[in-house]
Amino acid sequence: MSLVGLMVGLLISVLVMLVLMTSLRTFSSIGTQARREANQDGELATALASLQMDIQGAGYGMAAGAGEALAVARLALDGQAEPREALLWRFRDGARPTCGGLVERAGRDAENGQPLRILSRLRAPDCSLGTGLASLAWAPAEDLLLFRNRNESQLRIELAEEVCSPFGAIGEARRHPTVTLSAPSSTQQAGADVPPVSYRICLLNLPASDA
Repeated sequence: MSLVGLMVGLLISVLVMLVLMTSLRTFSSIGTQARREANQDGELATALASLQMDIQGAGYGMAAGAGEALAVARLALDGQAEPREALLWRFRDGARPTCGGLVERAGRDAENGQPLRILSRLRAPDCSLGTGLASLAWAPAEDLLLFRNRNESQLRIELAEEVCSPFGAIGEARRHPTVTLSAPSSTQQAGADVPPVSYRICLLNLPASDA
């Protein structure tokens, strides 16, 4: 075999190695992104399911006319100038009332400084029946989910009155307030024409006229 043949063979080997390394890097990047998206979709479903359990308690243990049990309000939190839409609720388990809420707020990724959206639970230590929900002192209590690399609002909150039943049970449907929480999945964020992840919550402790 001539020297030229050896050099040509070596060049071909180097090119093949470069192609393989590039392919490996591409597949690794795709796999990492897919895992990140799958993790976010799982976290989104978990967060909305957890909030569903919380919100279903709205009005529990409260007599008719005892106070506001559910509200949507715009709150300024953490010194942010722009108020954020928040869902607020109240229930009574024992002697003292308890107030809860959720809000989506703006933030920055601690790893790369990029904008993100944070879905957080809210707490109001001064919860009382005689004060309107929007007038209480609210503060973030727990961050449930991060929408990374997002500037625009991701969570949609809708209040309505519908005929609904607990967990879809047959024969128990009555008209109650409902809360629907919707947020885009990673597939929808990527541009696919698919519906968002959505949870509709039937508020059995509240008559329709209370919301």
